[in-house]
Amino acid sequence: MGLEHLVSGIDFAKRFKHFEERYRKPDGTKWRNKDFEEATGGFLTGNYISNLKQGRYKNPRHDRLLAIAEVMGFPAEFWYYGEEETLVGDPAGGVGGEGESTLAEKLNFLMGARNDPRTGEALTDEAVSELAAEAVSAEEIRAARRGEISRLTPAQYHALSNVFGVDVAFWYRGFGQIPAVEAETVESLRDKDAEDVLNKFHRLRNPEDRALIRSLLERFSSRDE
Repeated sequence: MGLEHLVSGIDFAKRFKHFEERYRKPDGTKWRNKDFEEATGGFLTGNYISNLKQGRYKNPRHDRLLAIAEVMGFPAEFWYYGEEETLVGDPAGGVGGEGESTLAEKLNFLMGARNDPRTGEALTDEAVSELAAEAVSAEEIRAARRGEISRLTPAQYHALSNVFGVDVAFWYRGFGQIPAVEAETVESLRDKDAEDVLNKFHRLRNPEDRALIRSLLERFSSRDE
């Protein structure tokens, strides 16, 4: 089981259009594509901004969204939850409503489905902190997993996203209750080879390639029966 079912899409193009209207230049005019390029020294190109506005990037890089937010003058978190939505474990202090997953549930789910890439062993609070370059302390992770902390900072969410390989939006949206994961699935994900295969399979977009891999796996599996 992959983690993609936990991340619902965000219409970044629609949000960009909203920000264009709300966060204008000091003179009251809208930001032009080349304004972003000039303000960021070329880090954001006019072509990139144009493609983002047209909805061609479904999962834009966090550092580029952060740069746009800095240029226009609004909190980068607005990309992920908007200005009026309630977050799950967000900097505004929102706790998941009925049917939504809490920060504790998300952390416990990920730590149960991942292993330490350095040792292959189950992740500990200390290991996650180390992998996150100590952006989040082991004590904070423990407290969050127990539900004593319902929110972290944007930088901490970003660090944890790198550790677990999930989109930053994962922490900012209510994805509904996290489904129970079968023990066999969790055990499989603790196997480094199985995890590598899963990650590579998830990146395949061609249905025919996916079908081919599945048929090969079924063929090999039949040998052990």
